[in-house]
Amino acid sequence: MHNEYLDSIRAHVDTRLNDSILDKVRRNSSSTWTQSGHLVGRVRKRRQTVSPRFGAVSLALWLGWLEGRVAEDLLGSF
Repeated sequence: MHNEYLDSIRAHVDTRLNDSILDKVRRNSSSTWTQSGHLVGRVRKRRQTVSPRFGAVSLALWLGWLEGRVAEDLLGSF
């Protein structure tokens, strides 16, 4: 997952960030996703299926609505 993840970040930021900054972004986001329960494992991180609670889903739908999305389009929001 390490190389795939770093390559994905690099594809989105192009050449704006150097390798040391990209590694820091990877470490910080991995830590956040581990704390939220999306990644498991101490040394080797693995993705895990998460069951979001009602409050998280409500917030996500509200944020999508603020973007101007409606109906089924809300399910495709970030």
